Parts: sequence; C-alpha cells; structure tokens
Amino acid sequence: MLNSVIRRALPLLVATGLAFPQWAGAQSAGSGYIGASVGASMASDFCDDEPGVTLIDCEDQDAGFKLFAGYQFNANFAAEAAYVNLGEISGRGSFLGTPFDLKFQASAMTVQGVGILPFREGALFGKAGLSFWNLDTRGIVAGAPGSASDDGVDVTIGLGAQFAIGGNLGIRAEWDFFPDFGDDDTGEEDIHLFSVGIVVWFR
Repeated sequence: MLNSVIRRALPLLVATGLAFPQWAGAQSAGSGYIGASVGASMASDFCDDEPGVTLIDCEDQDAGFKLFAGYQFNANFAAEAAYVNLGEISGRGSFLGTPFDLKFQASAMTVQGVGILPFREGALFGKAGLSFWNLDTRGIVAGAPGSASDDGVDVTIGLGAQFAIGGNLGIRAEWDFFPDFGDDDTGEEDIHLFSVGIVVWFR
C-alpha cells in the first residue's frame, strides 16, 4: 500500500510543478489556511519478532488521513494544528501459548511550528511539535473479548512540499512521524504517515 501511494503521488507532484512553474503567492505573510490529505500509515516495528510471541497474521499498514489548519506569520514560519487518523494495525497469534486477536486504532491531535523555505516552484517545509495521541484497543485474549483506550502526549515531526495550483489553492505532499507512539501500558511503536492533500489559503 505504501509503495503504491508514493508511486501515484510523485508523478502528480512533478506534473504540478511543470504546469505551475511560478510560485503563485497564495501562501503569504498574514494568511490562514485549511486543508485535508489522505495517504498510508505504517507502524515500523509492529510485526517484528518478540520473545514469547508467535504471530499467525499481522497488519502494520493502513489508510490514514488528516485535517489541518494553520496561520502563516511570515514567509518562513507558520503554526499548525491537525487531527490525524493513523488507521488500524492488527495482530493475531499467541503469547506464551495464550491466543490473542487484537486491533489497535491510532489517532492524534497535533500542534506544531512550521519552518518554510519558499522556492520558485513552491515551498519546502519542516514541522515539529506535540502529539496528543489516543490508542483504542479491542479484541480477544484467551477467548475473552475486551477493549481499552489509552492517551498521552509525545513529540511529533514532519517534512513536506507544497505547490500553488491557481488562485488560493495548493497541493501538499508530506511525511509525518510519530516516534514511540503509545506508552508502557500499550507498547510503543514508530508510526509514519505519508499523505497527499489540498490546501486552501485565505486572509
């Protein structure tokens, strides 16, 4: 899934850059923006072997999406908040002979500072801030169904690029990284979200 999203996104970004070689200036100092993007999420260590665990089936990738809003203070800095749905990961197998079938739904609210580097075709950006995460767990352990919900706060970072496509519209491609998503109770995973979306600027 992840590779197919990247393969589809790259030609679109190249075509956009060729069609609109001049930065349209929709993104400027003193402007707000909103947007939405979709893509693929991946928990990088979720399906790795662990002592005592025998996996029969494991899924560490899923579709994800985000909704975001921000304000650009000058040509090189903005502040941004987002709701990020990181999809579902699941595992089925046994731990020391006890069977389990578990599903984990991950989401987060993020608040980040955004550093911006404009160039002729658009802009590159980097983000860093806090993730107020939530992890919902449901499934069956030793034949008994159950569910739990955990939340916490961690650091999150990201990188991306965006291009104006006319008027106050733009296209954005980005990578969001949530290191050590979770805590001692839930287990910690490095989760990545690769996404492509639309941005709308306004004053």
